[in-house]
Amino acid sequence: MSNSRLIELVSHFDASERRRAGQFLALPEVNRRSDVQRLYEYLSRETDVKILADDALIFQNAFPDEPYNAAKFRLLKTYLLRALERFLVFQEADRDPTTQNTLLLRAYARKELRRHQDYELRKQERAAAKRTEAAAETLFADYLRQHDLTTLRAREGRTGDLPLQATERSLDRAFWAYKLRQACYTRSHETVTKTHYHIEHLAEILRASEQEVEPAVALYRACYLALFHDPSDARFRHFRELLGTHRDRFPLEEQRSLYLLALNYCIRQINRNRLDYLREALDLYRSGIDTGTLLDRGRMSRFTFNNVVGIALRLNELDWTEGFLRDHANQLDPDWRVRTLGLNAARLSYARR
Repeated sequence: MSNSRLIELVSHFDASERRRAGQFLALPEVNRRSDVQRLYEYLSRETDVKILADDALIFQNAFPDEPYNAAKFRLLKTYLLRALERFLVFQEADRDPTTQNTLLLRAYARKELRRHQDYELRKQERAAAKRTEAAAETLFADYLRQHDLTTLRAREGRTGDLPLQATERSLDRAFWAYKLRQACYTRSHETVTKTHYHIEHLAEILRASEQEVEPAVALYRACYLALFHDPSDARFRHFRELLGTHRDRFPLEEQRSLYLLALNYCIRQINRNRLDYLREALDLYRSGIDTGTLLDRGRMSRFTFNNVVGIALRLNELDWTEGFLRDHANQLDPDWRVRTLGLNAARLSYARR
């Protein structure tokens, strides 16, 4: 198909998304063209690869009473793709309360509904006091809320009651959290590519955030110092302690990234003959697998599986390895399960002579 992005997008919808996307397209605020809706309904049902690869066949099946018109069909596909992209945006916003809160406050401000805006700000402030999430995005949402509160009070003439210090503090913490997180990812990439990147203001941020206890700042600061700035066993233990304490307060993808940062550091130390880091690495793998952090939708990659077995065998954890093979076999991708289990069963047998 000439516009394969459309086919690829629809094919990646699960059953629930296909249904919701159809309902979304039926909204007149989104789409007023019945031919666009008919095209989607057909594409969401069709599974024949040959038909989906041929524009004329799709048109013939979706619009049997019309002669094929290439220009018209290209336009329909473009309309449908744009509408489905709006659906994706709506779906992501619907899953993210932080984005919803920000957009609602923006809507009230645009309509100058100050009483509504004030009520919503107070409600969000109470919710923020109880929140457990600690990612940089959450801190930035705190800043936006403080900024909106400052703007509202200024418009009401309450210039003596502006929370400017709290707004500055919120912005600092969000900025530090973003910069320290990115610094960890950037330096990690450097170790793989042997490329050096300049990170602006990093030294100042490390100094300014020294006493910060906010997890999104403190954890990535500890990570950077331990893994890239001034590595030491004590710094690594401190990072591990913070990771164990605050892990659950971060999104799953971010948790996985933090574990991989720590594991890659352990592997670098092992490659330098620091064999005490074998135990550190195995403990990280155990924790990450037990909590699901190192799994992808319940699946364990064969690379992770192989690494765990290799490290456990070097530690002579033979009985534990046998249990690992037995207990986690079903978490492997079915396409690789037999080969991966065969390989690692052989490694275990060899270790046992």
